[in-house]
Amino acid sequence: MRPVRLLSTLGALVALGSSSDGYQQLMALPNGSLAVHREVALLLAFLVLQVVVFVAMLRRRYRFKQLFLYQWFAIPIVFILDTVWISAVLGVPMSQMLAGGALAAP
Repeated sequence: MRPVRLLSTLGALVALGSSSDGYQQLMALPNGSLAVHREVALLLAFLVLQVVVFVAMLRRRYRFKQLFLYQWFAIPIVFILDTVWISAVLGVPMSQMLAGGALAAP
């Protein structure tokens, strides 16, 4: 299980780095920089949680199971917060955000 946990954390870093082109496009929109900074902060906070869970697993901490459960709860929470935030800041209806057509155009 350890290699899988490490790969998921590294995968999150790669995904954050590969999104830089999309972030640059969003920065050109009105309030785009606010949306990008908040999204990056949210993703970095989730990445920190992943690292904490990974370290707890490696050290065989008794709280690992609880932290792992928190991480699973954080996945949909991060998605919902990110979607609501981007929708509110950019003024895009939530239905378009979830359909995927709203941010594909910029």
